[in-house]
Amino acid sequence: MLANSAATTVIPGTDRPEYALDNLNATRGRIPDARMREQMLGYWDQLV
Repeated sequence: MLANSAATTVIPGTDRPEYALDNLNATRGRIPDARMREQMLGYWDQLV
């Protein structure tokens, strides 16, 4: 369970192959730098 402070990893589950592929591809790409993280947070704040 993600809410458990001892959890360090979440393994998504799905019964649809295309979703499994999406989950796998989520691990690819560059890690956002500080500027991008700020943009992401700004976008998130607009949604809430």
